[in-house]
Amino acid sequence: MHNDNNHLFTSGSAGNWSSANGRMRQGRRNARQFYRRYKKGKVNLQDGEAIRIVSHSQGGAHAAGFADQLRTYKDADGNSLFNIEVIYYITPHQGKNITTPEGIQSFQFSHPSDAISGEGFGVINLFNGGKHFGRIRNVSYFSNRDIMGGEGQPKAGGPLGNFGGHKSTDNQEHIISVLNNFCKNNPGKCKEISLDPSKAKKE
Repeated sequence: MHNDNNHLFTSGSAGNWSSANGRMRQGRRNARQFYRRYKKGKVNLQDGEAIRIVSHSQGGAHAAGFADQLRTYKDADGNSLFNIEVIYYITPHQGKNITTPEGIQSFQFSHPSDAISGEGFGVINLFNGGKHFGRIRNVSYFSNRDIMGGEGQPKAGGPLGNFGGHKSTDNQEHIISVLNNFCKNNPGKCKEISLDPSKAKKE
């Protein structure tokens, strides 16, 4: 979506019984490490270069903590050192317990039928710390439509099946559709986003 070839991956996963708050703390710790690497010249960023954070599942809470810590760093003039442009939360686990930083545009893509992080209680809750499905606090845009299990959609499988739309790869078409519609309604916020309408289904 973004014309951005400067990538950095970090794992936001934690133990099966971890909490959103615990993973947010881990995100803050990793942001401090990122800052130290940046100061040493081991992370290459141009002045004002946009940082776009993409997270999935347990990594959602990690991303929120990471961004929250990064925005505390200032330059010599007291301005934000890092330009965090947007945060994407793809099927975030325990979304209701996550707080995304205010003032940073953010998008959440969650599905009630998601077998891992959606609504309802099942055996999987005994092994994943509980779902706690819901809107992330302060999130700019919340999409909570199912992409599996509905009319004309693939069957929603359980935790031993297709995860009911939890996988990031199953969300590509849905995300393009949501962002395409968002950009049509907010063209001034999407000048650096290139979307292919042919890949977006009507919703």
